[in-house]
Parts: sequence; structure tokens; C-alpha cells
Amino acid sequence: MLVKLGLPPNELWPNARPHRIAKARAVKAYRHEAKIEAKQALGRARPPRWAAATVEASFAFTTQRRRDPDNCLAALKAAFDGLRDAGVIADDNQLTHEPVRVESGHSRGSVELRIWATPGSPAVSPDTPMRVQTSAVEGSR
Repeated sequence: MLVKLGLPPNELWPNARPHRIAKARAVKAYRHEAKIEAKQALGRARPPRWAAATVEASFAFTTQRRRDPDNCLAALKAAFDGLRDAGVIADDNQLTHEPVRVESGHSRGSVELRIWATPGSPAVSPDTPMRVQTSAVEGSR
């Protein structure tokens, strides 16, 4: 499955220091963009809700600046949450990340996410409720 997105907003990059409200707005918008693009990539097909998946991110930048692949991956956190919202994956904690590809000199900045089911991982039944994670502190009380 291939999902094409715009570059993450500046507020989502790890070295940015935005106001918390500005970051929350950027997270919400990019997460929604990822959800919509993933649903468009699926077409009329039913969302697979893979229990475990592998993702490869390819960044296309317009400038020749050096980019840190780890920061690129961190900027995609909201996009991975959007994939979960679209039903592509059951839980974004079960994503395996391939090395990030970074290219420069393109006319327009973009991100391509290639997602596939990790071999041997079944699709989760649509009737299975999404897992709700609780904090470790609550469990120790």
C-alpha cells in the first residue's frame, strides 16, 4: 500500500520548539491528512487492520540540505497515528520501520509511505476492540 503525503509541518520536527497549542493543531491536521490519504489509497477496499506492519518512508525535499533520517521518522508520528485511525493498522506500536530514504532536489516536498503486513501477522477482526493503553503508574496503585 502506498500513501502519499505532504512534508510534516515545521511544528512536528523534533528540533522545533513550537507553542503547545500550535503543535497540537499541526498534529491534528497532519494526522487527519494521513487518515484521508490512507483511505483514498484503499479505495473501496475494507481497511485491513493489520496486527503488525512494516513501513518504509521516503522523503523528497526541495533543498540540498542534509537531513537526519531519525528526525524525519520522528516527524511522522502523527502520520502513523492517522494510519491507525484509517484502519490500516490495529496498533501503531506494532510498526516495524525500514530505514528512511531522504532525497533532495525535487520540485515539491513530499513523503511516501509504503506499508505492508509483516509476514505471518494476521489481520485483526473488525469486531476486536482497539487496545487502550494505560500508564504503568495506574497499574501500580
